[in-house]
Amino acid sequence: MIKAEATLKSLQFRQTNLTDCYGRLSFGPVNPGQGLTIGNALRRILLNDLPGIGVIGAEINGVQSEFSTLPGIRESVIEIFLNLRELIFAPIGTSTKILKSTKPFTFAKLKSDLTIETFPYLVTAGDLDIPDYHIVDPNQPIATILSQAAADNFKLTIFIGQGRGYQSWKKLPGVPQLMDQRFFEEFETNQTNSKSVTFPIDAIFMPIKQVNFSVQEHSVDGEYVYFEVWTNGSIHPFDAMKSAAKVCMKLMTACLTKFTDERAYIEESQMQETPNFVQVNYNKIESEANFDEIAIEQLELSLRAYNCLKRANILTLADLAKESFRSLMQLRNFGQKSADEVRGALSTYGIELKED
Repeated sequence: MIKAEATLKSLQFRQTNLTDCYGRLSFGPVNPGQGLTIGNALRRILLNDLPGIGVIGAEINGVQSEFSTLPGIRESVIEIFLNLRELIFAPIGTSTKILKSTKPFTFAKLKSDLTIETFPYLVTAGDLDIPDYHIVDPNQPIATILSQAAADNFKLTIFIGQGRGYQSWKKLPGVPQLMDQRFFEEFETNQTNSKSVTFPIDAIFMPIKQVNFSVQEHSVDGEYVYFEVWTNGSIHPFDAMKSAAKVCMKLMTACLTKFTDERAYIEESQMQETPNFVQVNYNKIESEANFDEIAIEQLELSLRAYNCLKRANILTLADLAKESFRSLMQLRNFGQKSADEVRGALSTYGIELKED
């Protein structure tokens, strides 16, 4: 039995450029056979569960189709959007923690004092005015302006959000409703003023580029796990490893709580039929959860249903659970289809819509 406590040690760090940070770390000692388990778990968390910041939408003055081109701009609209996806953001200051924002996204525009004297001019990430985040690589190209007339007409606005992994903008809480609403409002305006349309962009939030690990056995201490971590520069490899370990501990603590909490009800009849298995009624556990912290944006309802609930000041899952089918049907523009959506969304949380 290994008596020594496992510790995370820093072996080597190397930053080759602004957007590529490399770290080699070791973890151990652990008991024989545990190295592979720990390595796999931390690697998957590093690649999938660490939060990041990315571009989730953009609009360019006068553009109403992503397949169009702009006079005096070398890149097409699609190429500009692809360049925006490559922008890397980090929290402002020395803190590596990404704070949970109450807003689904943040606006950023070109600097108002930006002056262009020579052409062609390459617009980069450093030309953006971003109040809430820090640009990791200010030299990341966005578009090339070829003339003064194009410079006068080129107005760019991007929308920055937070998430994990690779996510479609439709999966981000609150973003589909607000983006759709903004899209339709501006599209109606475009019929008369010929302004811009907001285009959603599927975001890449992953701060980790690559993770490798190996397990080496020592005859005295036990097993050591060696990690190689490459990040995009928005987080240090050591901080990334610590964050992954915290996520893993949180998951295991939640699993342990489920089986030790008094709220885990065991079905006695099922135990008598299958004495070798323990059946846990998780629906009853979920019914006692704090639904005040779950916003209705997370239910992914249609724009019509979402707007009806929001106008009625139904903002959380707890508010919605108090309503009945009859009360919802009395809301303006709320029909049978919207009621079916709400009933299906509530069922995923073990809640049944009251009929009276």
